[in-house]
Amino acid sequence: MPNEPKHTPTPWHIRSYTNYKGFSIWEERGSKCVCERWDNLEGQQEINKANAEFIVRAVNSHQALLDACRQIANGPFSHDCPHCHKTDRYQVASEGIKFEHHKEDCPVRIAMTAIRLAEGKEVSADE
Repeated sequence: MPNEPKHTPTPWHIRSYTNYKGFSIWEERGSKCVCERWDNLEGQQEINKANAEFIVRAVNSHQALLDACRQIANGPFSHDCPHCHKTDRYQVASEGIKFEHHKEDCPVRIAMTAIRLAEGKEVSADE
């Protein structure tokens, strides 16, 4: 979408506060705070820190994982998959690569599913 706002550039990193219990997530240069969270409830600090670490890992690895999934989904096995033993090039050529061309546990289908989810698209169970 042309007018879709862009997210804060990556990589992101975590900062811990020294004057109170909490964490914030910042962009690489440290000039923009992406979000922050603090809580004085007992035990909440560990959960907040784990959540912040998870968010940062997910954001910082997102593009590399999406690129890897696209390589798998568009690679040579997307047409002639040794996992699925699918070699019907005519069907693939006329219809395009579809989920039903691959078994549920096929790496190509798993990569295609991950791409859709990363792009914010829904994936139905019967695809």
